[in-house]
Amino acid sequence: MGASFETFCIEQIINIARLEDPAAEVFFFRTQAGVEIDLLLKFRGELIPIEIKLSLAAQSIQSLERGMGYLGLKRGFIVHMNEGFTEVRRGIWAGSLARVVSHLFRTRAIDDLQEQKRRLR
Repeated sequence: MGASFETFCIEQIINIARLEDPAAEVFFFRTQAGVEIDLLLKFRGELIPIEIKLSLAAQSIQSLERGMGYLGLKRGFIVHMNEGFTEVRRGIWAGSLARVVSHLFRTRAIDDLQEQKRRLR
């Protein structure tokens, strides 16, 4: 289920990002040392790291912190299955897909994502 959730979230974030900013670019990031970020989004000129996990765990926070440090980024996001949206560490925000998308893009896309989530259940 983890891979399906990750793929679904990445597709939704990419689609909405490109609607908001047609020049948006997406990357996967991994170093030889194993530092990895699930989705690196270049949106309106800003590089935004996004991790996607079924649940929020210390390991996913630390992984994102390492990636942000390596790239010199000040803020990042973790998408997980639980509702809500909170700052789990300085500059690292975690929440449901709908909450992260709403925060990132400030659009009405949250309603569409919540509807899709209801249909998946």
